[in-house]
Amino acid sequence: MIIKIPEEEFTVDVEQEFLSKLIEESIKKANGTGNLSAILINKYNLKEYTKRSLADSLRKWQRKRHLIYLNAYIKLGSYRAIDKDILYSKVLSIKLPRGKISLKTSYPIKLNSAWAFLSECIRSEGHLTKLKKRIILENTDVDLIQEFKKNARKVGVSNFRQSLKVKFMVPLDARLSEVKVINLNSDEEKKLHRRILKLKDCDRQEMIFTESNASAGDSFNYLVKSKSFQFNIAVHIPKAGKIKADSTLQTDRICQKVTPSLIVTIGNSIFYRILSKTFQIQPGRKSHKIFIPGVIKQLPKGTLKHAINSILAAESTILPQHGIAITSLSKQYLNDLKEIFLKFNITSKIDKKQRTLLIFGFRNVDKLNENFDFILKSKNNSLKDLIESRKEIHAPHGLAKSLYLKSLDELGTATSIGIRNHAGRFGNSFRLYINELLNKEYIKVVNNIKPKTYIITDIGKIYLEENKTYWVD
Repeated sequence: MIIKIPEEEFTVDVEQEFLSKLIEESIKKANGTGNLSAILINKYNLKEYTKRSLADSLRKWQRKRHLIYLNAYIKLGSYRAIDKDILYSKVLSIKLPRGKISLKTSYPIKLNSAWAFLSECIRSEGHLTKLKKRIILENTDVDLIQEFKKNARKVGVSNFRQSLKVKFMVPLDARLSEVKVINLNSDEEKKLHRRILKLKDCDRQEMIFTESNASAGDSFNYLVKSKSFQFNIAVHIPKAGKIKADSTLQTDRICQKVTPSLIVTIGNSIFYRILSKTFQIQPGRKSHKIFIPGVIKQLPKGTLKHAINSILAAESTILPQHGIAITSLSKQYLNDLKEIFLKFNITSKIDKKQRTLLIFGFRNVDKLNENFDFILKSKNNSLKDLIESRKEIHAPHGLAKSLYLKSLDELGTATSIGIRNHAGRFGNSFRLYINELLNKEYIKVVNNIKPKTYIITDIGKIYLEENKTYWVD
């Protein structure tokens, strides 16, 4: 697939010798610059130019004083009857006329796996700024940041600005004006801003600062002080994996006292334009309005899976002995994901609150593992653990009764839901098995008040002993 851009709105950097020769030979063929301008305007529909302005532009393009507009370059190639593959192969980069930085890519721009990854990574985990037209990605894991930058380079982005953002907890009564943060590596005092989090059990105050030019392998130490408290913060950005941080703040609350993240900022107007126009990513933070457009959903599966890789890395949560959950404020986004997963024969459901897409079941989890890469080492390891743990608790066909008995025997006393969850089983069929175990007196009720609780009987233990070979590791 090709990313379509309006050719009259973009300029291209072309191999200088080829472009100079193309224009010179076109002038000779037309018997003069004025005649060539008239031909291009009248026969090749370059109506935005006057004869004089186009003649002036041709000279400037030939000397490479200005970059040539893409539509003019293509029309010149058509006039000289140059094969399009040859013509396009001479394009070195594409740029908006007023843009400062070009996109080092060939033309036409192919919608490849890198574009698929980048679009959905920004849609789910990043955002486009409204005013300065910047592309921003923020994450706490170096693996995702590196994968994003690798794919951005593949599409022609060469300039990145990377910084460290640190959010840290302070006492609720602390005043912003009284708190100072000193970088002990450089003695620089950091600029702070704050926010109050309204949590269920209590309010919490966080203060935030950034460290520019932060890279993988860097370590930072900070002193946080005010009139009433003083503590230290240490941050280490590893080469791979989650950013590590520690705070010596003394508190009775069980909470994360410091949260570091890496921020990648890209200032490239054409990259911004393609993300906003072709991939329909709305500027600003609009997580409740996001959706996956048709240009992504219609991609071949081999390309589409790279888009899903970025979503799984950024948004998924792996639930031990259960499956995978993807949370979003946008119901449409979850339905789009559900539609895409069906293309890979993966079934899913959206919870009652319309906020989480759930993927459960052996077959679905195996399909996820076969088709996608969660990118983050921690998530890939969690998926592997999920598969291994569920294989261990999987009962051979027709032996679900033994599985439930084993679960109850290990628990001692449990409700029916407790037995089911401990066994790692799902669905409502377990109720039939509970009734069957009761009828055969393999288990008995010890508390008849809802929720009922059960224990295994001697008869049940004998049955389990006879089937113990199925549970040997």
